[in-house]
Amino acid sequence: MSEGKGRVRLFMGGSFNPITIAHLRILELARDFVGRNLGLRVEAAVISPVGDFYPEKRLQSASDRVAMCKLAAETTSKLATEAELDPWIRVDDWESKQDKWIRTLDNLKRQQAMVDEEYEAKSSDECNVTSTDDECCQPTQAKPRMMLVCGTDLIHSFKKPGLWLIEDLEVILRDFGILCITRKGFDDNYLDAIPSELSHLVKPTGPFSGIHVVEEWVSNEISSTKVRFGLKNGLTVQYLVTDSVFTYIQERHLYKTEPE
Repeated sequence: MSEGKGRVRLFMGGSFNPITIAHLRILELARDFVGRNLGLRVEAAVISPVGDFYPEKRLQSASDRVAMCKLAAETTSKLATEAELDPWIRVDDWESKQDKWIRTLDNLKRQQAMVDEEYEAKSSDECNVTSTDDECCQPTQAKPRMMLVCGTDLIHSFKKPGLWLIEDLEVILRDFGILCITRKGFDDNYLDAIPSELSHLVKPTGPFSGIHVVEEWVSNEISSTKVRFGLKNGLTVQYLVTDSVFTYIQERHLYKTEPE
């Protein structure tokens, strides 16, 4: 896989049960880190909710979780438009529609393949417009590279039996890289969750390898678990989720009880 020289697309998977402002914050922190510390530009971020076959019980339906993610992404799009910037966060519902559990690496590879196809099509169009000599037509930009974004809680899950394959983690650490945002309550010894045979891959050797630790410099304990707790116990969760997601939850009476 050729090394990108300027552009990055972020990938964040998860249950998003429900999506909170902390998830959006994670993407902002990752984008800031990539620009400041890696000297690259994040052009887009993809949120991919897991489907109903994910091995975790008590999730709201995939359709509801996808709908809430899209509402949250629309909020960021409106803010970007008002600031005369391009909307950069989108939701991919492909994983949520599959009739089996999709592993993170498989989706990451799929995302990169789509980027490659998009880049090649764009380069071909540019050649057709600017040149009649195929040999003289050269790509004007390096194609974007995908990077995985997560919190330290996800790193802890590497030790969970049956959830991750060693060979998948090896490829992710070697060929994609992880932007790991620190998260209060999960920062202690989280690197111990890396299988010992992969410990040599933890330290980044370039932008697209290893684990890049991104500090959350504002104490933030917002989580989907706490939002669900609040809703189940009649506590307000406004401003822990976007207004649009809050309205969606209220109108559909979600999380009043735990799903079966």
